[in-house]
Amino acid sequence: MLPCPGSRCALVAMGLVGVACLLLLSADPVGPLVVTPGFSRCVVDPQATRTLTLLLTSTRPCTLITADTECRCVQVLTRCPQAISPGTPLTIALRVAGVLPGVKTVSLRTTIGLVTATIQVVSAGLGLGRDLIQRALLTASRDHDSVIVLVTDLKGAIRNCGCSAGSLGGLDHLAALPAWMQAQAPGTPLRCLYAGDTNGMRLGVDTVLASHGWSAAGSEIALSDHPVEAVLDPAIRAVVPTVPTALNHAKLVRMPLDAGMVLAVLTYAGTRLVHQDIIPVDQSLPRDGTVLAGFTTPLSVQVHEGLALSEACIICHRAAGDAWHASAHAHAYATLALADRTDACIACHSTRVGATTTAVAAGVQCQACHLATREHVTSGGAIRTAGTVSCRSCHDERRQPDFLRDPAWAVILHGR
Repeated sequence: MLPCPGSRCALVAMGLVGVACLLLLSADPVGPLVVTPGFSRCVVDPQATRTLTLLLTSTRPCTLITADTECRCVQVLTRCPQAISPGTPLTIALRVAGVLPGVKTVSLRTTIGLVTATIQVVSAGLGLGRDLIQRALLTASRDHDSVIVLVTDLKGAIRNCGCSAGSLGGLDHLAALPAWMQAQAPGTPLRCLYAGDTNGMRLGVDTVLASHGWSAAGSEIALSDHPVEAVLDPAIRAVVPTVPTALNHAKLVRMPLDAGMVLAVLTYAGTRLVHQDIIPVDQSLPRDGTVLAGFTTPLSVQVHEGLALSEACIICHRAAGDAWHASAHAHAYATLALADRTDACIACHSTRVGATTTAVAAGVQCQACHLATREHVTSGGAIRTAGTVSCRSCHDERRQPDFLRDPAWAVILHGR
């Protein structure tokens, strides 16, 4: 090799001679994890739920650390962590609701890697939130009724799910609702109430709601696993059962989810509940873009924002390096809002460091797409890389349904 002064040459020498540093420069895919079925199609009524199961199998002993879903209308019922023995499938239970149709992703992160499954929810859905709320307010205004808007068991939910067309659960939309709804029906008595577990493990959700016109429900709204007793109490205006019940009563408000993904718009003639609408919190509703900035989500991995894995490749592949530096891939992590820096989101906006699952480098770097980079560098280039991952692993049907590989490749086209 010709002498070449400077830090880049030093990196090459380290790469060719020392395997230790190369362990940090590879993001080759982990092979021993399989989730079945990889794709499920679930037909469910708009206000109903169904239970699905996935089987996670590993060829090596490992532990399931987290099981995340981007859309909270698909809930993971299996608790983590869970030990996985080689060849013995671990059953992952899911609850799917028909609030909003679409393709949802379940991310299963283990101590030896990450694997995902896709759930297609086939449902008529509850409709667009804006239209349904306006219709309910119009009816209440016409009949001179009062309205209570109720959200229950947010459990710390702060963001929309889905990075291209988010659907449910945005605290930014909830914050904007009271003022917007009052403007829609200025003469209608209107209160926005939250009940149940609002904060979950994230402090401050109730504070944001209270500062934007919401109030704690107090004793007039009951979340109860004994709804029979609750509906007989004349001081209670609405009862949300927390367990399945066959009871029918005008006061019962059956929320299809238990994570604050929907609103109940309750219309009262005097003290009598005369009508209720279950309405999704979706992107058709107004939003306050300032409220999410104060929240961050704990990650199961450590993000190294200054770790330039691609530099080890650019030493030899300068043309490719120039194209990468100018691409959106290089800055993918920086495009995430603080509230979106979650395990589910950073998986496509970062690069795994070596064989570990506890550290990632910010941005989509060379090792995120090119396979067998470790062997390539160790051999001084004698062993070729083993191809690339599918673009659809991140640009999938849910995140980017209109993605086309050839035009996308033209944008990041690079030679050696």
